[in-house]
Amino acid sequence: MKREIEKKYLISDIQAREALVAKLGQLYPDMKHTGNKVIISYFYQKATAQQILEIGKKLLDAERLTDLKRLLKNTGEQVVKCRSVDAEVQFAVKGTKLGDDPVHAADRLELEVVLDKDIESVNQVITDVGVKLVSKWSAKRDFYNLDNQVKAEFEFVSGYGHKAELEIMVEEDQSTEAALKALDELAAKAGLTVATDQLMGRMYKYYCDHWQEYFNTQNTFSNQIWAELKKDLD
Repeated sequence: MKREIEKKYLISDIQAREALVAKLGQLYPDMKHTGNKVIISYFYQKATAQQILEIGKKLLDAERLTDLKRLLKNTGEQVVKCRSVDAEVQFAVKGTKLGDDPVHAADRLELEVVLDKDIESVNQVITDVGVKLVSKWSAKRDFYNLDNQVKAEFEFVSGYGHKAELEIMVEEDQSTEAALKALDELAAKAGLTVATDQLMGRMYKYYCDHWQEYFNTQNTFSNQIWAELKKDLD
């Protein structure tokens, strides 16, 4: 099981996104575009370890269930989600240390499994154990390998608009300090400003309260909404 070291960045518009891709291409001459996908994601309220284990018993084989038990043992906060990536349906559990936000934290343990089910069937399994669905998201995402360790993703996501993610995967027991430092140095070179956990938390809450206005549309937050979300954070 890998540890996901990831940071998120907001991008103003498509022109800024294209400029960022060009800049990363200069920094990483061997950068490869590995595909683009349409992604539908279902997010849920925080689940208890017992609820997640019940879900895992219904969805996972013995090997992946063992991985899930190890994740639950080694983290204090967890969330589940399911998503479709084009035709492929995935179930994921992300965990952090107690007190961190497992939806947005930079350092998370992640278990992600491809299932031979449709997304509504997986959603039914999750909600049947009492875990409430809080929002649905739609996105178009482009994937890049900058080198054999660092990945970048660029997407247009309902509500949020354009954003970027930089990611390094490390071994579960490996120190994360070097990976976090590497992401910060890369972001500085590319001219990116990280979206803080506090801002992402506010964005996520607002979206979850209004997701029906945005899901499967090109609608994004208005300037007035952005001003409220960023208030007192500068």
